[in-house]
Amino acid sequence: MRRLLILVVMAVTLISAQEKLKASHVAKQEKHELKKHHKEEKRVLKQQQRAMKLVMNQHEQSRDESERFKHDLKMQRQLLRKDQKHETQNLKNRDTFVRRPQPSS
Repeated sequence: MRRLLILVVMAVTLISAQEKLKASHVAKQEKHELKKHHKEEKRVLKQQQRAMKLVMNQHEQSRDESERFKHDLKMQRQLLRKDQKHETQNLKNRDTFVRRPQPSS
């Protein structure tokens, strides 16, 4: 009877350890995918802004228009950074919530 109890406890311990390792691997993979996605978004925005600058430079603009255009580009970059930071924080929060031991009721 005692051996059976020890075997059951060991099995539960090993299974829980294995689940934690799987969760850790999934979290790392999600983080990697998110970073990849963010890098692609940055690259696309950079290309779009470069193309917009080329088009705007072909036309004469007043100083106000030029400043407003530069400000708009800056706001787009800031918005992208803010959104990406928020997504990363959400992933971290979700990961810590999954890893946190659930209280037994």
